[in-house]
Amino acid sequence: MPVRFRCYGCQRVLNALERKIGERVNCPGCGTLLVVPEGDTVPSPPGVPLDSEATSSAARADFGESWASSGGFRISRRVIYAQAVLLAIAAAGFFVAGYFIGRGKEPAPSGDSGSRTIAVTGHIELVGPGGAFVPDAGAAVLILPAERKPRRDAKIDAAVLGPLAALPAENDLALAHVESLGGAYARTDERGDFRLSLPQRGSYRVLVLSREPAGDGEPSRADLALVGEYVVDALGLLGPQRYHLATADLADGSRFEHRFSE
Repeated sequence: MPVRFRCYGCQRVLNALERKIGERVNCPGCGTLLVVPEGDTVPSPPGVPLDSEATSSAARADFGESWASSGGFRISRRVIYAQAVLLAIAAAGFFVAGYFIGRGKEPAPSGDSGSRTIAVTGHIELVGPGGAFVPDAGAAVLILPAERKPRRDAKIDAAVLGPLAALPAENDLALAHVESLGGAYARTDERGDFRLSLPQRGSYRVLVLSREPAGDGEPSRADLALVGEYVVDALGLLGPQRYHLATADLADGSRFEHRFSE
């Protein structure tokens, strides 16, 4: 015998079989989750028995196809359609968000990166006693970015950077200052070779200080002014030794070579 009860969501009168008492069902009209009561909660119209064919037909009509032949129930079509639309909108939103997040995190091509650390090598030579070029072992190589300079009151103390000074320790303040500007410092080995790392590719000032003493004459004013933008005592750094100052575009794998000729 069907059990009649009212949906508290839309006030619709619903019908369910007795074996569904205590089970949860969804209202086919508004989708509200309901529990089938143990008895009729809606008074029967006078003269109409609850077990009549009309009542059974009405019960089936109320739930439509939401009741399976096995006695189970399904969520109403409108609820299913609404959920499908919401899921489609959510999926589209996640797709669009993922697309833009992925674009934002897309790495730059490795061959064209302007921000990765680069390795630079080089070779320095000078004229030996017999007139042939020999390695300039112990020469100092200072490389600093062309477009980045320290404040006037915070220039590099270059006393330890000359080729005749003791090799500075790795934690030396002057070296730390050079690196903080995006530069690097090295000494050539017995073969006249050097190798150093820079934070990125770009335009750099390359200063090579030979161990060979300077000849007559003073460094040019232009060189003193340029080096003086970076260090405290430009004349003290350039004056005693032969030097070479150049501007170079350096990238990963770049090689810088110089020969101090007569």
